[in-house]
Amino acid sequence: MLLKNLSQMGCKIANQLTTWYLQATAPSWRALKDLLSVLYSNANEINLSCNLNKTVYMMFKPKNRNRIIADVFPKLSVGDCCIDFVTTFKYLGHILNDNLRDGDDIQKRVKNMYVRTDILLRKFGKCSFNVKLKLFRTYCL
Repeated sequence: MLLKNLSQMGCKIANQLTTWYLQATAPSWRALKDLLSVLYSNANEINLSCNLNKTVYMMFKPKNRNRIIADVFPKLSVGDCCIDFVTTFKYLGHILNDNLRDGDDIQKRVKNMYVRTDILLRKFGKCSFNVKLKLFRTYCL
């Protein structure tokens, strides 16, 4: 019943309707509100619980800047819980931004490489260059 109710809602990507995987996708704020409402009411019917305290939503800006309607959106409410609007979110270890730029994620990866390199130099500083190079290629890259 849940999948049947959600099957016609969602966002088209490459001419295919994508409703939800681990996230809900919708073409607008209003469509997302409707999608979450259907999801919440159907989940209650089958005693499926959702942790809405950890749930946030993000709106991606269109490529054509003339089509931007708003930069800030009101909180969505599902049941009696409010869902916050965010512009940056960490998803599966990657940092997502509403402007679709990956600079923050790249900066995080570079910083992580420096940390790993420092750990190797502290632990294996007295090893030969070839051993350090092998460890660097294995552990840092």
